[in-house]
Amino acid sequence: MIWNLDFDIWIFMLIAIDASRLEPLQRTGVEYYSYFLIQQLKLIIPAQYRVVLYSRADVTSALTGLPAHWQNKVLKWPFKYLWSQIRLAAALWHDKPDLCFIPSHVVPLVAPGKLVATIHDISWLQGPESYRLRSRWYLRLGDWIAARRAAAVLTISEFSRRQILAHYPSLKNKIFVTYLGPTVAENMVNKVERDDYVVILGRVERKKNIQIVLDAWERLGQDNKDFSTQLYLIGKLGLGSKDILKRLDGGSLKNKVRWLGWLEQAEVAKYLSRAKGLFLPGQGEGFGIPVLDAWQTDTPVAAAQSGALPEVVGQAGLLVPNNVDAWVAAIKELCYNDKLRKQLIELSRARRSQFSWDKCAGETWQVFKLILESPEKNITNSELDDD
Repeated sequence: MIWNLDFDIWIFMLIAIDASRLEPLQRTGVEYYSYFLIQQLKLIIPAQYRVVLYSRADVTSALTGLPAHWQNKVLKWPFKYLWSQIRLAAALWHDKPDLCFIPSHVVPLVAPGKLVATIHDISWLQGPESYRLRSRWYLRLGDWIAARRAAAVLTISEFSRRQILAHYPSLKNKIFVTYLGPTVAENMVNKVERDDYVVILGRVERKKNIQIVLDAWERLGQDNKDFSTQLYLIGKLGLGSKDILKRLDGGSLKNKVRWLGWLEQAEVAKYLSRAKGLFLPGQGEGFGIPVLDAWQTDTPVAAAQSGALPEVVGQAGLLVPNNVDAWVAAIKELCYNDKLRKQLIELSRARRSQFSWDKCAGETWQVFKLILESPEKNITNSELDDD
């Protein structure tokens, strides 16, 4: 505890946050989680707590500045791997924070103090064929360390919580669900007429199950020569993307399905605002941020009847079984049934209020406070319920 002359208050505790996931210019799920959560934590962590963001490069500009009681420590590291295990761990031993937050799977094996880590999902274990061997090993190690070392673990859905507990039952009393928010802001949205296309938003890779929608698109074209609705894929390329892009270059899908690449969120908002719908066919999704982004633009959603998507979508979208016939029917309904579209839009307007980064940050901060105030290194989720 020290006296801060600038604020004329006591600073009681130091909070360390791994901010390395803010560095990529083309963010995806985990990077967006880190970015939006930290942005909201800036607004709610009181000035008597000192917060240090650790990263490999300066992230201050990405966060549009920091409060006076926050700082960014840049930890240079010349190698591609082991920044968390060596460089970050060394900095934590030097600074000895009262609490360290790791918003991704990669937790230092040896570090001092109380630790909070986020395990987003364990899809690498449920669908190992969708990951490279090195990635599976790395994710397995990170989750194992988090399960053993963390005073509390955060996850992003009840589905992920159940999956994690099935493999790490020791976390039963210290795992907490904090729902996420959208990455598209309402001020990005333009009220315009809808064009004749739909969107799949997210990384273009095998595990996103995009092939089943392509199969449905081919069948619709074969059954109806006048079928002209376009399908746009928006996202970075991942494992298995070559097979997907190969299908777009020739055959019946040529000029009907387009890959637009990764886009800034303002551009994503423009495409969603004009789309007839969003499709999310991935099996075993840990959450489904694209659902919330579509709802921000009043775009109806058809999502897989799998993973956390039913939990997020509820009654406010179409939930589609994992077969081509079901996706053909969903495409027809979402694109051409105006009455259903209006119903889904109204339902989504009510449901989207349940998901926000402000709420996510508030619940995360409650977990931080319980750990900081606890004499033990571990807490239980019943303590949070009683708070």
